Amino acid sequence: MLGPNRQIFGKDLTLVANRAGERGGILSRIATSGVEVVGYLEDISNCPQPIGIQLNDIEHMDLGYQYHPWRDRGMRQVAQPGENVGIAMHCIVDTNFIHPDANPHSASKAYLAPSGLITNDASLGGPLLGHFMSELNDSKVAGLPNDSREIIVYGGGFVRGSYQEKVARGNYEIQEPSIEKITLQSPGWCRVRITL
Repeated sequence: MLGPNRQIFGKDLTLVANRAGERGGILSRIATSGVEVVGYLEDISNCPQPIGIQLNDIEHMDLGYQYHPWRDRGMRQVAQPGENVGIAMHCIVDTNFIHPDANPHSASKAYLAPSGLITNDASLGGPLLGHFMSELNDSKVAGLPNDSREIIVYGGGFVRGSYQEKVARGNYEIQEPSIEKITLQSPGWCRVRITL
């Protein structure tokens, strides 16, 4: 997730994300033919090119059951897989997409870790992203969230677009798409400066 405090200096809205996922992780280029696609990479050994932090959630949705934006102004902005996604390339953000083994401190270098996570450990082989601006769960940083949550990297747990199929008796049955859910336990929150 992304915390409420964000300063975005450079943004890209032209790239397509191929899978559902939560905002706050580092998107990298995925090798495809034709359209340029970005996503969270599980394998970073082949030196991926990180693009920036994902700014909005990507969810599978049935748009026929969404609220009208003029009636319900509290709706979050989300994209669907295959749509363009907002990516911050130069920013200062609070994120909980921190590698479980990371032990960052203020001014330590931030590197790409598997699954779009951020770490201070250069031995994972990921490229340099920027710098940490706080320690993990630093209580001295104003506005830094302090709760620990699961990170939903991909899949069914992040599908809010249930569709309804009318059965013979006129009742409705909720069915979820069959997408495998991948979650990770976050060690906490950090403020990070990304300079890509």
